[in-house]
Amino acid sequence: MSSTSSTNTARLTGPLKLALFSGLMLFAMGQSVLFAIFGPVAREIGLADWQAGAVISLSALVVTICSPLWGRYSDRVGRRGPFLVGIAGFGVMTLVFTGLLASLPGLGLPTSASFALLLLARVAYAVPVAAGQPAAAGAIADASDPETRAASLALLGAAFGAGTILGPAFAATLAGIGPLIPLVIIALAAIPAAVFAARHIPATPPAAETPPGLGSTGRRVALLLVGVASAFFTVAAVQQSLAFYVQDIFGLDAPATAQRTGLFFMVLALANLAAILTVSRVNPPTRPTLALGGALGAVGAALLVAVPSAPWLLWPAMVIMGLGFGAFMPAAQGEASLRVPADVQGAVGGLVASAMAAGFIIGPIGGTALYGMDPALAYGVAAAAVVIGTALTLYRPPV
Repeated sequence: MSSTSSTNTARLTGPLKLALFSGLMLFAMGQSVLFAIFGPVAREIGLADWQAGAVISLSALVVTICSPLWGRYSDRVGRRGPFLVGIAGFGVMTLVFTGLLASLPGLGLPTSASFALLLLARVAYAVPVAAGQPAAAGAIADASDPETRAASLALLGAAFGAGTILGPAFAATLAGIGPLIPLVIIALAAIPAAVFAARHIPATPPAAETPPGLGSTGRRVALLLVGVASAFFTVAAVQQSLAFYVQDIFGLDAPATAQRTGLFFMVLALANLAAILTVSRVNPPTRPTLALGGALGAVGAALLVAVPSAPWLLWPAMVIMGLGFGAFMPAAQGEASLRVPADVQGAVGGLVASAMAAGFIIGPIGGTALYGMDPALAYGVAAAAVVIGTALTLYRPPV
């Protein structure tokens, strides 16, 4: 067994929780702000809707590739170093990407050149950021018993939920000053978060030997990972297309679109966080929680189909989707963790992060492409993807 593995729940201290929570919350804040502002800002740069989706999709592809590698690396060297790489990379590369968004409209570059620069910047962002979630999941799994693993891992979801509340709130509050200002503030906040994490995430000695891969146990999580990717296709498709939907339905300019979309994302995130905290407190069995979360996620996505004729449905759709995915995410992480041995928790955490990111490979570009054909088609496919994904996560192959 790797020396980084443990089942000592006393190690899951308050400062450790806060260090992991604050770092992951910043990641989520940056991502949610970007979803709220990138659509209209990309249109001002001259990018087509599908190109805006492709920028996000390429970033997710890189995270999908790198997350399992970072997870295995954290099993070998410990959790602190990879987590700090994730926070530092997030801060630096978010500032670089924000600078590009601010400068490209005035540079007069061909659209193809602007598109290429944004793609390159998001790749450079994704490589280090992919280290954060696997290292955090491994640290929590190291410090928790199997009986409380799913509830402990809900901390990850709570961090993302809090970030997706605060991020849109930043975007909505500061959109009048400038839609990019929230991204700058969030990126700079990575500095104190990294300092705090360096002090409170324990340093662990390198493993005496290279931890094994999942090997034959990989088949226990293979279909679950496919199911998570399918469900997160829906998350990505809705998040990337919602700004376009809001702008087209209400006829808003870019700042007003960012503000209105931020409010919808904030409602979704509040519901998401409420569900995550409930899972953390109640610690329900993972499989019924997966089923309930998936059903709610599908209903929320399906409600979006009717929004053009009843715009008020956007509010309940966001609430229902938030509740659904708030239950689904920690249950999926807990279920995956419980299916594999203790010495590969970083590896499986990386694979779950990779599966979530995989949904963001196809989701943004697929969602925006389907949206360009027909919004009803986009959100109908999104609802079906949750149903399929939930069914795959519920299948538990024999040991």
